[in-house]
Amino acid sequence: MTNPRSRVLIVDDDHSTTETFARMLRLEGHDVRTARDAQAGLAAARTYVPDAIIVDFRMPSMDGLGFISRFRAEEGDHVTPIALVTGDYFLDDRITSELDKLGIVLRFKPLWLDDLCTLAGVLLAATRRSDRPAAATREPGVRCNRPSATRHPRKPVQ
Repeated sequence: MTNPRSRVLIVDDDHSTTETFARMLRLEGHDVRTARDAQAGLAAARTYVPDAIIVDFRMPSMDGLGFISRFRAEEGDHVTPIALVTGDYFLDDRITSELDKLGIVLRFKPLWLDDLCTLAGVLLAATRRSDRPAAATREPGVRCNRPSATRHPRKPVQ
């Protein structure tokens, strides 16, 4: 019996970030869908039913926290692991408290390629365990599948 590929939804208004994240996760064997804004992300989540979601914080019309709140409320889904990524290093305490309350993993851009693979692994491990990852934890044992001999110097993904 083969394991089905993990389904990851990426929601980000920056086309190059979305495509780079998607390409890297596909190379790791994941089935990836993308959405360019929160509304499209909500529609994609309804039809695609992802195992994990990676969402940008700063997007036009609805930010990542708004997306997460609507997704949880509309879909009645409180178990799909979600990571919020942002280049904003100075988040208001109200926002970080809300993320902690919702069990959302927070990561800051730029993400290194290995960090992206680790993040996906953390989220998907939580899916398999049927619990949520701890928002402040980093699980260094989850790595990309690339053999060490073929690793390239670390390049940031923005």
